[in-house]
Amino acid sequence: MKKFGLWSLLVLPFLASCGLDLGTEGFGYLEADAALPQAAEVNLTYHDFFYQVDVGSRKCLPPTGESHLLVIPVAFEDFPFDQYIVQELEVVYQAKNNNYPSVSSFYETSSYGQKQLTFEIAPVFDTDLTLKEAFDRAGSKRLSSYLLPLAVNAYEGDLTSFDGDQDGYLDGVVLVYSAPDYQSYDYSSLLSEDEEAELWAYTYNLSGQPANHERPSPFAYSWISSSFIGKGAAGGLSYDPHTFIHEMGHLFGLDDYYSTDRTDPSSSAPANEKYRSPLGMLDTMDYGLLDHNAFSKWSLGWINPYYVEEETFGGKASITIEVKDLVNYGEAICLPARGHEYFGNAFGEYLLLELYSPTGLNAYDAGRHYQSGYPNGYSMPGIRLYHVDARMWGKGQAFGNAYYEGNPADINWGHLGANPLNASYDVAASNTYSQSSPADRRFNLLHLLEADGTYTFQNGEFEEKGYLFGADNSTLFYPDASHGTFDMKRFAAFFVNEDDEGRGLFNDGSAFGYAIRINGIRSLEEGGHEASITISLA
Repeated sequence: MKKFGLWSLLVLPFLASCGLDLGTEGFGYLEADAALPQAAEVNLTYHDFFYQVDVGSRKCLPPTGESHLLVIPVAFEDFPFDQYIVQELEVVYQAKNNNYPSVSSFYETSSYGQKQLTFEIAPVFDTDLTLKEAFDRAGSKRLSSYLLPLAVNAYEGDLTSFDGDQDGYLDGVVLVYSAPDYQSYDYSSLLSEDEEAELWAYTYNLSGQPANHERPSPFAYSWISSSFIGKGAAGGLSYDPHTFIHEMGHLFGLDDYYSTDRTDPSSSAPANEKYRSPLGMLDTMDYGLLDHNAFSKWSLGWINPYYVEEETFGGKASITIEVKDLVNYGEAICLPARGHEYFGNAFGEYLLLELYSPTGLNAYDAGRHYQSGYPNGYSMPGIRLYHVDARMWGKGQAFGNAYYEGNPADINWGHLGANPLNASYDVAASNTYSQSSPADRRFNLLHLLEADGTYTFQNGEFEEKGYLFGADNSTLFYPDASHGTFDMKRFAAFFVNEDDEGRGLFNDGSAFGYAIRINGIRSLEEGGHEASITISLA
């Protein structure tokens, strides 16, 4: 999870007050005249297929219910922990009454009470090695993969409580190592560049370990430097959980939403793809800021968006609807291409609309400068509109590397483990060019559309200018002439394909078929915000 970048923030003081309705002449708040349908339940989440893809080489946490995870501090002789490391990790992972949430309170709130995480902070595992000696012992293995079994085996308690699904594997392990991350310390005289690159934060899977129901084996794990405990700490706090919250998202199966190609010197991605920043950095799974977005929450089954279908119009040319904000109410709207089926899960192609509110889990980062290289969080309410391409593809000779055309919930996952060709299904697109399906690596998994119609998040001049373009208040849709409407003609530059008349097309070639106008955004007495939106046939 390597981070770089500078940014500029456009301040909109006349809209920044959360207590005011947002509206201008011609965009007054309109009451809803139609109600959108909503599927009864989410019929597919990352957890439903994550263990089956790549024939069992990955694992993720169940998104609901209780999970108990093991956190192990890992010490090197030349980088000892301070004596308070166990207490500090207790605060980061499960403190209850602080100005910023711990990992457990963040996920309980972000999931609307559907997920409870508890953590056992283990005694410090002393490697009895210097950092360089540990790398030498690891040899060709990742240092983390070498140390993980040793650290787990040194834990003297009962491991079965960390195997909630009773599959013989630990649900998740976090190794917090004592050496500083590579951006906080000069390792040039001690380590090679490849070794130095490991001293960051990432989540990985140690596949190939046999299941053990009496003493479960490690599998999915996170590797995080203890130096992240204090990075960006502000507001009277001595700790900062942002990175720990981000890595926990990976343990749930969520992808990075920034491009990892720009930190990979061996990447063959073209410059305008290598340095793209499709979400403008402002997301838990991008630069670690704010709450999870609507796609992440839907793919974990925490929300079930409303959706637009042509029948909803009842023969009219437009409908006006209302949506409450995501962070407080869990509402969002899925807009498939006109005439296309809504599958009841996040794994397809569509536009996804959510109302952002600078309250709740967003409040701490809203308008705040986190640390160098990070943008300020949005300080005002507004609509975030995403182009999502989470279509499945069948990897391997048996499937011909083709997109799955039906409802992904209908895939027969059970047969994959016995498939001699190691065929599997997975999400085709990624926000990292090199990790996307070869069908078209230009497709993003999740792309935030910028309300002023100018595509700035794809920056091919990073090496020359030294910065990425981050999102700011002007990225949000709100009711004025320059930020209040969306149609595929004006936003064609955000899409890989377009038709003969210059209108953008979805990645599958479909015409979107709608236009959107934001009528107004108002504060609610019970807290948070609500938006009025008109959707028209186009």
